[in-house]
Amino acid sequence: MFSRSTRFFFRQKSSFNSFRTASSSKRQFFWSATAPVIPTFPATSVPSTAPTLLVPLLASLLYSSEEEEPIVNPPWEPRSLSAVGKGIGVFPTRDLAAGTLLIAERPLCVWPQGLSEEQAQNLFDNMAELEQKKFMALDAGNGKQMGLGEVRGRRATNGFEVHLPGRGGGKAVGMVFEKIARVNHSCLPNTSQAMNFQTLRMELYTLTPLSPFTEITIEYLPSLILQPYSERQASLQKHFGIDRCLCELCTASVDVRVKSDERRKELAKLGKELATGMGGREEGLKRLERVRVLLSEEGYNGLPEFEDSGATNAYAVYASMWARKQRDGM
Repeated sequence: MFSRSTRFFFRQKSSFNSFRTASSSKRQFFWSATAPVIPTFPATSVPSTAPTLLVPLLASLLYSSEEEEPIVNPPWEPRSLSAVGKGIGVFPTRDLAAGTLLIAERPLCVWPQGLSEEQAQNLFDNMAELEQKKFMALDAGNGKQMGLGEVRGRRATNGFEVHLPGRGGGKAVGMVFEKIARVNHSCLPNTSQAMNFQTLRMELYTLTPLSPFTEITIEYLPSLILQPYSERQASLQKHFGIDRCLCELCTASVDVRVKSDERRKELAKLGKELATGMGGREEGLKRLERVRVLLSEEGYNGLPEFEDSGATNAYAVYASMWARKQRDGM
């Protein structure tokens, strides 16, 4: 794979690479590992950071002084998937409930976007030796074939674009996370990522109950839920060099994919209608309910990323209210 992404923080193509991107709240949720223990960092520690980003990064950390304990015994492990052409995958080590925190890790590095190969190499040279080893152990994907080199290729394949909150002024930076970089893509992801600026850790949560035989997956690009099969393949190839997505949906029968395409096209249409607000409140609620039904039929457990952020936020509120009513038996 060439690059990954997630909910309200998705990768997007830049002049430097393909990134997952994020929103600017203290904890940003997205849609969409090799060490046995996630290491403990002192509250004052800062990952390898480009000098031009040090001030805005520290400003974002000052947004809150809260420090949370890292996961001591993470409930997952890497396993080989070479038999199905996917390299390494991440799997639960036990049965997991929905909402389980799987990973909470700080980035190996925080770099600007639009770097030349020389600039990227200089930043890499300034990393600590242990950080360099972890960075170079990551997959370079198709970066070398695309002329990105060893350093930029790995950043492109494994980087997330994150917008700093608060005094950070919404500045977009690139972050690489050693463990989350191991998680493969699926068009029906079963986890969601969130950037927690209170601890400067990206967190990975389960969206559904998972068994030890279910691969943990994320979604690499925003708005894939609105794209039919052929468009998703083209998007993944363009941004990440993935020749063909091997997730359960993309390897399903033609009949299953055709029905999925119909649902996703309707979701895209509903998103545009929600953005216009046409038909008033009653029509808007009907559309939101239709979105919920389509997502349920599709087996998509994350929040859809519509072109219009207002439509995305409206559905997030509606889905939360619907779930609360179900819990309360209303």
